[in-house]
Amino acid sequence: MKKGLILLLTVIMLAACSCARTDSRSLFTSEEDVILSADGHALLTAEDFLFAEAYEKASAEFLNSKQPSRDELFIRLAETALCSMFSEEFEVNADREQLNGEYELFTAELSDTDADYKCIAQVKESLQIGDGEFAELFVEHAYMSASAENLVSEIAGVYTAVTDPSAMEEYILINLEEIASVYHIEVNFPDMEDHHFSYASVIS
Repeated sequence: MKKGLILLLTVIMLAACSCARTDSRSLFTSEEDVILSADGHALLTAEDFLFAEAYEKASAEFLNSKQPSRDELFIRLAETALCSMFSEEFEVNADREQLNGEYELFTAELSDTDADYKCIAQVKESLQIGDGEFAELFVEHAYMSASAENLVSEIAGVYTAVTDPSAMEEYILINLEEIASVYHIEVNFPDMEDHHFSYASVIS
C-alpha cells in the first residue's frame, strides 16, 4: 500500500511538472505576440518571456538559483526592457558587439560537465532552438540587463552627495518613474495589464 501511494504521488508530481513546463506557452497564440510596448514600439514578445522562463528553470536546477514566479519574472523582464529603452534615449546603452564577444569567449571555455553548459543545453532542448538562436536571445537579454544597469549608474552619478543607500534607491526610482511617465506603456500579459511598474527590480 505504501509503495503504491509513493508511486501515485510520483505520477502526480511528474504530471504537475509537465503542466508547469507547458503552461506558459498556452498563454500566447504565437511567440511573436507583443507583451510589452512603449509608444507603439515592441519591447518584449512571448518568445522573450519563454526564453527567460526556460533559463530561470534551468538555472534553478543546475545553478541553484531561486526561480521567480511567473508574475515576478514578467515584472523584472518588463522593467529591465523599459530601462534598456530609456538608456538608449540617454545614450548610455550597452555595446552589443562587446557582449557578443564576451558570450563567444564564455561558451568556448565551457565543457559538458559544467553547470552552465547543462543549463544552456536544457534551455535549447526545452525551446527546441539551436546554438545561433540561443546566442541571439541570450545576448539580447544580456544587452537589456547591462543597459538598465548603465542607466541606473548614470542616475546615481547625479546624486554623489547622497550617502544613504535607501535614499539613493528612492532618488533612482523617482527618476525612472519620471522618465517612464512620458511614454505610453502597454502591457499584454495575463493579469498584468494594469500593473504599475516601480522599477525596484532593476536596483535590487
